[in-house]
Formats: sequence, structure tokens, C-alpha cells
Amino acid sequence: ADKGNDLEFDVRLPVSRALCGFRATVKGLNGKSFEFDTREVSTPGKTYVVKGKGMPDQHDAKIIGDCVIRITEVIFPKSLADNQRVGLKQAFNGIDIEGV
Repeated sequence: ADKGNDLEFDVRLPVSRALCGFRATVKGLNGKSFEFDTREVSTPGKTYVVKGKGMPDQHDAKIIGDCVIRITEVIFPKSLADNQRVGLKQAFNGIDIEGV
């Protein structure tokens, strides 16, 4: 599809949704909605493309663009309670993190 027919969204995610996956209802310009669901880890710069969920071409309605969901920011909490900190340490124990 022509990039001009793509519907693009920039998304900011809380760290919990960025790590565990997220589901979102995406509403197009025509008012129709669809569910987007991922279980992947989403880092800033990650882009998801949903084929055929963009805008119709202005010259040929059979040509539909894509929906492009771009993760722009992961939002971290300003603080954690002690029990949350312990739980996170346990959850990440033994996980290999690239580049660290």
C-alpha cells in the first residue's frame, strides 16, 4: 500500500505494558475500530504494522493502507514500594538482558 494511505499512531506505554504486552482498541478515521494485541516486549522505536487497517486510497477504494503503531516512549514509575521492588527483582532473576 502507498505510505500516504497509512494510518500512523505514536504510543507511550507504562513499563508494565511495555514488558508484558498490551492490547489497544484502535479507531480509524472512518470510525471503525479494531483490536491490536501483542505479547512482545515493546521498546522505544519498535513499530508494529497491521496490514490493511489504514485509510482507503482516494483514487481506488480497493487499495487500503496499513496501520502503523510506533512506540515512542516507555514510562517508568517515579517510585516503588519495597514489596514491588522485591517482586520485580524476583521476576527478573536469571533473565539475560542484551547489552548489559
